[in-house]
Amino acid sequence: MFTKPTFENNIYMRIFRWLYIGFALNISFWVVNTPYTLTAMFLAVDPRNLL
Repeated sequence: MFTKPTFENNIYMRIFRWLYIGFALNISFWVVNTPYTLTAMFLAVDPRNLL
């Protein structure tokens, strides 16, 4: 009559998977952009600092 969905096809696990992917992307974006933000905040605007 009704087939029981597998663990991977469970609707709650699909939602949790997409939330986890979004969270991981958000954390990765934050980690990658932190050095650039700190550089922009604490270094003076000077052509010698471009590299």
